[in-house]
Amino acid sequence: NILRPLRMSSTVPEIGHTWGSGAIATGYSAPRRGGHRLETEPFEARGMVPALGFASTVEDLIEFARWQFRVLAGDDDGVLSETTLREMYRVHQIDDGWEAPMGLGFILIRDRGRRFVGHAGFCAGFQSNFALQPEDRIAAIAISNSMIPIWTYTSVAYDLFAPAIRAERDDPGGGNATPEQFERFVGSYDLFPWSGEYGVVPWNGGLAALRLPAADPRAALRPLTYVGETRFQALDEGGWPIGEFVFEVDEGGDVVGVVADGTLLPRIR
Repeated sequence: NILRPLRMSSTVPEIGHTWGSGAIATGYSAPRRGGHRLETEPFEARGMVPALGFASTVEDLIEFARWQFRVLAGDDDGVLSETTLREMYRVHQIDDGWEAPMGLGFILIRDRGRRFVGHAGFCAGFQSNFALQPEDRIAAIAISNSMIPIWTYTSVAYDLFAPAIRAERDDPGGGNATPEQFERFVGSYDLFPWSGEYGVVPWNGGLAALRLPAADPRAALRPLTYVGETRFQALDEGGWPIGEFVFEVDEGGDVVGVVADGTLLPRIR
């Protein structure tokens, strides 16, 4: 009566139903002393089943977001009416510090003038976060099989992708495509042992580089200005030159590495 109309075909109401079936990832603990993680035991919600215990996928949570967008547009009232859903988005409870407003089944957050509705999932070995912006009709979803600050991923994903989504809606096909001649440079380059990787990605009609992992990829992006042949100039946030990227090419014309900050970084992907 609920999951099928919402098109959530891979969601089940109890994690234990899927344990050992190959349909669910192995859960891992927070890092122990020394940095290693331990596998977690099967989780049983039992008496807390009305409040938690569902197992789902990113794809199904996307369908959950799409369903809400359809309801808000008045195109789907098979499970809830538009009026009921909007009532669930309204503040019904708030703590003494006015910092944790709750709707009906949703956590409500205001961030830089925008309202988000959503909820988090949390049990031993698994976490999830679902954040939906009703006015934008954009949702950000993150799930993990380890104990990490999962909520930061949805926030960063929204900040990174929402402007591009809005721009595409306003002007379909109007974005700046990366020139085909630059596509061969896109990839990951090894920063071992100093760090993880340098990622070279398409960005705003050209290329940009960033160190990975990055807590805030948008802030870490450094645009690359084409100089000639395989040479690019990296720019800081103010557009000032901060260093060169010179890509190494083998005899067959394949990009095999990049010289950044005077160091050759081999290509790993």
